[in-house]
Amino acid sequence: MRIEERKILGLFPTRRLTPRDPRLPGRLRRRVSAALRDPLPRVDPVDAALVALSEAGKLNRVLDRGTRRAHKRRLKDLAERTGPLPKALKKTIDAQTAAAAG
Repeated sequence: MRIEERKILGLFPTRRLTPRDPRLPGRLRRRVSAALRDPLPRVDPVDAALVALSEAGKLNRVLDRGTRRAHKRRLKDLAERTGPLPKALKKTIDAQTAAAAG
């Protein structure tokens, strides 16, 4: 990954992550799509973890809101197959979000 630091409106610092291999995002999208549509026993455990952690981490570039709604049950099945990590990640992010808001 390549990190590009810049400022929005000249004031707000931000970072943009760009993969060194431009084919990587397409490959990841195909793997996520396959994990959402293939029979559950055929889904590679690594791909199940990729999807479950993306959902738990609310990575909208991987799973947008519409995809989450359309595949709600499947996302739950993939998370269960992955183990306790997606649930723990979701709890941690929710706790940090609540702390930042309060």
